[in-house]
Amino acid sequence: MVAARLAWLLAGVGLLAQDPAVILAPVDGTTVAPGKVRIVARAPGKATLAVDGKPVAMTETVAGVVHAEVELAAGKHEVAVSGGGSEAKISVTVGAGANFRVHPPGLVGCDTCHAVKNEAWALKRATPATVCAQCHDRAAFVPAHTHNTDILADCQNCHLPHGSAAKAHLQKPKETVCKTCHNWPL
Repeated sequence: MVAARLAWLLAGVGLLAQDPAVILAPVDGTTVAPGKVRIVARAPGKATLAVDGKPVAMTETVAGVVHAEVELAAGKHEVAVSGGGSEAKISVTVGAGANFRVHPPGLVGCDTCHAVKNEAWALKRATPATVCAQCHDRAAFVPAHTHNTDILADCQNCHLPHGSAAKAHLQKPKETVCKTCHNWPL
């Protein structure tokens, strides 16, 4: 379990050379608002992006990291990213009652948190917590959490940094996230 967590942490900060393909935003099974949908994905090697089986125009910021803004019709769509023999697919619905929220909000670019280092897309700061602290007040952290930043130096253990449908951009409901490390209730 420790090895799996370490691999997940290293993948989260882009240190593993052959991370599997993953779609970072939007999140699988969510509903997005009509209009342009921002897709952010990563795949090893030369990445390709498709919606409903058709390639879409994308920007490759650094090898394997792609993003696109696509206009999607109302209804359900399949988004896929592939590269280096790895593929990831998600399903999103476009329509009223959208629950997916992009994070960071607004038109903040990827370079707010990331920079190209050694030809790879990496965090600008040493840890995810220091990146998050650029916008999120550390003093507000303690009342909202049962851990301090020394214990939870990686906000991504519980939160999705690119957006989600959950309150506080949690990966899963609070009870489920906490059970990753603890027996519930705390």
